[in-house]
Amino acid sequence: MHSEIKSFMLSFILIAVLPNIALVVLAAWLDLGRPYVNLDYLLAAVLMFTKLRWLGMTLFVVFFATDVLALLAQIFQFIRLDNLIYLSKFVLQAPSEYQFSILGIFALFFCLTVLFWHIPKLTNAKHALVMLNIGLMAYGVYVYSDSTNTDKLWRLAENHIVGSPTLHTIEHRSRGFLQTFNMDGPAFSGEKPASATALWQERERQPAPKMLLVVSESWGVPVNTDVQKQLLAPLARLGNKILWQAEGELQFHGATVAGELREICNLSPNHFNLRDVTERFDTCLPNYLRSLGYQTSALHGASGVLYDRIYWYPRAGFDEITFFENKVWERRCYSYPGACDFEAIKVAEAALAQPGKQFFYWLTLNSHAIYDLRDLVIDVFDCNKYAIPSNSQVCRNLKLQAQFFFSLAQSIEAGNFSGVEVIIVGDHDPIITNLEEKAAHFVDNKVPWIKFSIRDNKTEFHSVLHGNVAAVTNHTNTKLSK
Repeated sequence: MHSEIKSFMLSFILIAVLPNIALVVLAAWLDLGRPYVNLDYLLAAVLMFTKLRWLGMTLFVVFFATDVLALLAQIFQFIRLDNLIYLSKFVLQAPSEYQFSILGIFALFFCLTVLFWHIPKLTNAKHALVMLNIGLMAYGVYVYSDSTNTDKLWRLAENHIVGSPTLHTIEHRSRGFLQTFNMDGPAFSGEKPASATALWQERERQPAPKMLLVVSESWGVPVNTDVQKQLLAPLARLGNKILWQAEGELQFHGATVAGELREICNLSPNHFNLRDVTERFDTCLPNYLRSLGYQTSALHGASGVLYDRIYWYPRAGFDEITFFENKVWERRCYSYPGACDFEAIKVAEAALAQPGKQFFYWLTLNSHAIYDLRDLVIDVFDCNKYAIPSNSQVCRNLKLQAQFFFSLAQSIEAGNFSGVEVIIVGDHDPIITNLEEKAAHFVDNKVPWIKFSIRDNKTEFHSVLHGNVAAVTNHTNTKLSK
């Protein structure tokens, strides 16, 4: 009897306790979301005490792999499992804490496998019943626990006592959003969307020698126009460092990648399965500029596998591409897993400082929902001044947007981006889960854009865009006040 109890306790610790402790500690170290107890392991533990022992061990392997992948996906997002092959190439370039984490996971799995092999085979209905009751109690906690901290697509709720990464994966991977990454049929419609880059797309005009296109994540049109003026105030205060400025709005509804394709290629996607799509990228702006002798570069702080950017960015004409996985960053940001925009701006500065004709594209990241204030290092926007609740999603979005424009203005003030022609445009309006809150503060399905040229530190020039902005759009443009 004593031996049976000892074997039972050892099995319970190895299957249900040790993996949870190890991965909770790992999640805390890397600042990732994970429930304290993974319910999945308890099912494997029940089967380990029946005649289906091998099924229990197999399920444990599956559940452990899913648990690890749920953590990994919060750092390097992936849509398909074969994306992991691509991401694995950058393990040696990853920060040391990620490398040690991967080694630790493999070591833990190896040790558990060896220990499982040496546990005496113990088929005991009473022990299986005990494990089943423990599992049912844990499931009850899971079902009836507070769900206000809802799991996100890429982040498990970290405040839940009990959770199931396997159920989370099945639930989110069966959503229509992710199913569009496996759809067939024509990738693009015949519709030509209105874009902020319309003049840059015209083949008869002479492009500026250095060009910066920024698609700003979740930058919307505030109902209160003074809010937008406040966001853009750091640029307006640059005075004669900026030789031209104008602004406008676009009617648009769609995902981030649709906003990108709108500005880069003047295309509207039917679905997001772009991995094997090759047609119609030849007319994209980077390809056109490359034919004119430009060095073309792109930057996005998230994983390149998301939205198949590792495949279609090169087809669109980008020579140099920087994603989260192919550079060692000083820190990680949280609104969406990836690099921090206030660090990423250095990549843009360096590229546009190179001699010769340069086109640089930057898709920002940190103003992505859920607008995590851990990404805020420069707070220059006072929500109370505009009667915006300080704990609202709207306030967090605006603070992160203000940080971006302030950081960009600081860089320009420091002498970076000399002689660069700039377009900044929103990808889509902000995602605000409280629809009443959104309606009170943002115009639905509209994105803003601004265009300006930065004084050359050596020779003054005037943007060829000056006086021709009306040709881009029917919207009224307004000169930004100093």
